[in-house]
Amino acid sequence: RSSTWSKNFCPAPSAATIVADTYIGSLTPDLNFSDQVFTLIQATGTVDPACVATYTTLLKFDVAATQEIASATLTLRSLNPTTLPGTPMTMRLFGVDDDTWDPATVTWNSWNTLMPTLIDLGSTAPTAPTGSDVVFPSSTAFASFLNNQRAGQSVGDGQATIVVQADTCPFGQSEQQAFSSSENTGGPP
Repeated sequence: RSSTWSKNFCPAPSAATIVADTYIGSLTPDLNFSDQVFTLIQATGTVDPACVATYTTLLKFDVAATQEIASATLTLRSLNPTTLPGTPMTMRLFGVDDDTWDPATVTWNSWNTLMPTLIDLGSTAPTAPTGSDVVFPSSTAFASFLNNQRAGQSVGDGQATIVVQADTCPFGQSEQQAFSSSENTGGPP
């Protein structure tokens, strides 16, 4: 399987190995989407600029052998954004210490049964046109989270779960952003 997910760790930039990726949705809370060639983020603006997330992307990276991380960025390849004229939806990264979810079985309902605590990684990005990269910039919280997930660290099991969900959306609008998944073997390298 090829992967278009990447992270850049400094001092030496490198690509992380994606262990799992999928998306979950409140509109279809018992469906599993692990076989899709894309992941999805969708939300509806309720009180400007707040959002009600309807689809959320889950990513799991192998960080077991990673050395101390000074900074990290996450780059995702955009597929089919749906944004209306005006202010685009922005997306935010969160980390989760519980990496026990299985991409083949996770659903909105099973994810919420885990009751994961979302750790704000302080990194946001706007939607982007198809074929473009969406880059979530480095933040102190992002690097710290990844360092804590490394094997032998405070909560580290060598895997890092990153949650990508809507952060702000225009009032009354439903917007989405799809990303190429690891199942998309025909996508760009």
